[in-house]
Amino acid sequence: KIPMIAYLPTFAGIASKEEWYSKASRNKLIGQGVAGAVLRNQIMELYFKNVEEKKRRKGNGKRLKKADVKWLLANEPYEILNETIYEIFKGIIIPTNFDPAFNTYVDINFAKVTKTGLTYSLLPGYNRRDIMVEGSGFLQWLSVYTFVLSPEIDTVLLDEPDAHLHSTL
Repeated sequence: KIPMIAYLPTFAGIASKEEWYSKASRNKLIGQGVAGAVLRNQIMELYFKNVEEKKRRKGNGKRLKKADVKWLLANEPYEILNETIYEIFKGIIIPTNFDPAFNTYVDINFAKVTKTGLTYSLLPGYNRRDIMVEGSGFLQWLSVYTFVLSPEIDTVLLDEPDAHLHSTL
């Protein structure tokens, strides 16, 4: 197996509109050190895998069993990502409806939420917004954590690791 390495310099590369890239194009950009240019793509891939795993576990049933929900929260990268974002930032990331056959741009939003049991609710009066408008510290953290959770990535190389550190994160 050829190892898949993500090179993460200090955060850069995120744009207001992010195209949907092929795996080859994503790998090239990650290797060039502009992982921020494909951050939304990486999150959307995690989301797609999450949706598929939920469908698989649901089978013909209408709802997931409690054991399946527990497994997803403990093992599924997208669920782990959102749980951790909630714990640290009191929000979650929400992909917009996206179909690679019809859409060319990927939108990922951040929203402040409250949590009751396993249910997130948007804070009243808070509008979700694109992740790009969140602070650079959040984007740096999101980039590192997303690539660490990505099943395809074997190694994450942090350039200037002190730029990735934050005492509470």
